[in-house]
Amino acid sequence: MAWNENLAYNNKIISNSKIYNICASELDKISERDYPTKHYLKTGILCLDMDEYEKKINKVQQDRTVDAVIGINNYDGHQLKNSRKLLIELRMGYTGPQNLDRAELTEKVNHTRSILNQDGTIESHYVFVFTNSAYTRVRRWFRDFSEEYHYFSSYEPWSVSMVNDMILSPDNYPYIPYTDIDKMTKDLNLKMRADDRLPFLERIDFWLKTASKLRYRKPQEFKAIITPIMEIWNNYKKSITNRSDEEQLQAEILGEDFPEFINM
Repeated sequence: MAWNENLAYNNKIISNSKIYNICASELDKISERDYPTKHYLKTGILCLDMDEYEKKINKVQQDRTVDAVIGINNYDGHQLKNSRKLLIELRMGYTGPQNLDRAELTEKVNHTRSILNQDGTIESHYVFVFTNSAYTRVRRWFRDFSEEYHYFSSYEPWSVSMVNDMILSPDNYPYIPYTDIDKMTKDLNLKMRADDRLPFLERIDFWLKTASKLRYRKPQEFKAIITPIMEIWNNYKKSITNRSDEEQLQAEILGEDFPEFINM
C-alpha cells in the first residue's frame, strides 16, 4: 500500500499533541485566512497552525514552518491504523513553478519536524497544495528536483481536489471484522436448531472464549463477535424449552463462566 492510499484524517492525534493548546485550528480555517472566500478545503479537519505557533513561541525572530499539520491513518481493509502527523503547506496562490524555492520548502519542513520531534510519529512524505490548474504545471518542477536531490522525492505536490478526495473522514472507513461473522452466525443458528444441541453450546463456549481474549487487545473485533453471540443466545433461551438434563447443565455452566454476556 502506498503511503497515501485509503487515508483518513484523525483529529484525536492533533488534540493530543503537546502543542495543541498553543496553536489549535482547522485546515479550512487556515486556508480561508490565507485565501479568503475561496473555500478550497473541506471542513472538520483539526490541525496545528504552525505559523501561529511561531508567533507565540518565537516572538523576536520567527523561523519558517509549513502552514499546518494534521493527523492521519491508513485503512487496511479492516481498520484504521498507522497513526501519524502529516505536514501540509498551502500554495494555492501560485499559478505555476515561478517563485518556488527548493531550499525554502526544505527549511519549512525541517524546522516543522524539529518542533514536532518529541510529539509522535511524522509521515515521511510532505504535501504542498496547489489549485487544480496550477498542480499540472508544478508537477514537473517537483519531479526534476527529485531526480537531482533524492530526499526531495518525498515532497509531493497535490491539487486541492486531491486533498478533498483522498483524505476522508474516518466514517468513510467502517470497521470490518477479521472474523467471518456471517459464517459464525449461520453455523450457530444451524446447530441451535439441531436435535442434539450440545455442539451448539460447545461453539458458543468457543466464541465466548475467543471474544474474551480480544476484549482489550482488539475491542472492535470483540464487539463484532460478542454482539451477535448475545443475540443468538437470547433467541436460544426464548425458543428452546425442551432441553435435556445434560444440555441444561452445560447451559448453566456457560452462564456461570460468562455471566456478563449470557444468563439462564
